[in-house]
Amino acid sequence: MTDSSPNGPAVAGAHLVVIGAGGNIGSHLVPLLARTQGVGRLTLIDRDRYEAANLVSQDAGARDVGHTKVSVQARRARCANSALRVDAVHAPVEQLPLGALRGDLILTCLDSRAARQYVNEASRRLGIPWIDAGVMADLWLARVSVYSNAADTACMECAWSQSDYASLEQTFACGATNAVAATGAAASLGALAAAMQAIECQRLLTLVSDATRIECREIITAALHGRQWGTALRRQATCRLPDHKPWHIASLPFGSLALTLAQIASREGAGGSPHLLKVSVAGRRFALRVRCVECGEELPRARAIQDGGETSRPRCRRCGHAMHATAVDRVDALAIDALPRWLLARPLRRLGVRALDVMTLSTRDGERHLAIGPEPRSREMGRSTEANPDRRQPPEARRERRTSGDAGHSPIPSRRN
Repeated sequence: MTDSSPNGPAVAGAHLVVIGAGGNIGSHLVPLLARTQGVGRLTLIDRDRYEAANLVSQDAGARDVGHTKVSVQARRARCANSALRVDAVHAPVEQLPLGALRGDLILTCLDSRAARQYVNEASRRLGIPWIDAGVMADLWLARVSVYSNAADTACMECAWSQSDYASLEQTFACGATNAVAATGAAASLGALAAAMQAIECQRLLTLVSDATRIECREIITAALHGRQWGTALRRQATCRLPDHKPWHIASLPFGSLALTLAQIASREGAGGSPHLLKVSVAGRRFALRVRCVECGEELPRARAIQDGGETSRPRCRRCGHAMHATAVDRVDALAIDALPRWLLARPLRRLGVRALDVMTLSTRDGERHLAIGPEPRSREMGRSTEANPDRRQPPEARRERRTSGDAGHSPIPSRRN
């Protein structure tokens, strides 16, 4: 058996990304991680706010009702460890850029199967090991699943069947979704799962520099019966993700959102001939046009969006109703040779590309992956308490969040021959 003692030297200043940081498991997990040896930074991600009904099963107080879960847990983490850097992001994980999940280790406490599927693919693309935790309230079961970042090891979907995919939550083009029911788990069961996850985290922090030593396994504890089972997780050739190898992602500097597709295509060219074939953005699709469902008016539009996650929709010039991108109007990638000149001349930001998004450039020689750098004069992801701060806050509060940056930008890194 691989030596997995948690007593060895841990990674110094490890950066942990905790997704679902304020729920039944996550609210108990965050204070444990803040006190874990070797942890120097936490990124907390959660989409919800505390409600009075949460106080029965989640580690929060009456004064926290109405506040975002990430802001509450960030405060508690800082109280537990004043030297810890804590970044809080109030947003659904599926709507975050892939680069926002970069760290040394990902820990998830999610009740959404679709969100866990997104993290599973993201962890593989980024080459980051992750620990997933869950509970079955009616059977009083607590579970942790450990996934390595080695290419020949199992991912979460390796064990999925057709029934698992059929149970995925759906988000429709209009923005409607079938909500996930609350687990109804007791606070003690969530705390048990959190403790198991924190222990696995401490173990992995001693192994994270050597992916070959990380065992992919699942541990289930039956709380009422005092029994525990361990299962090894194996790579399956039938997995939906055919390639478990992590991407090699080059980082673009400040100001890269000002680049145009024409500039990128020129940079990818060799000897003056066009070399770039397609451009895609991880976790997003491009809407080529929007339509009005009331009168049928169409409007050309090339913009990267999440399925069902459009935050702004144009209004129909004819009838005033919101316009939507239907399924037939969405593509996974933009074919460069099919785009008009005016579209090639648009900056990436006007195409819906965001800071920390990861773009894939498909060329005749293969694929390259580029992480978009932050924009000048904008705060980095996680520097604020929330991803969507309230603009109605007083001017002095907004000034405190501003950071300065280089107004210029550097060209795309040179191609590797």
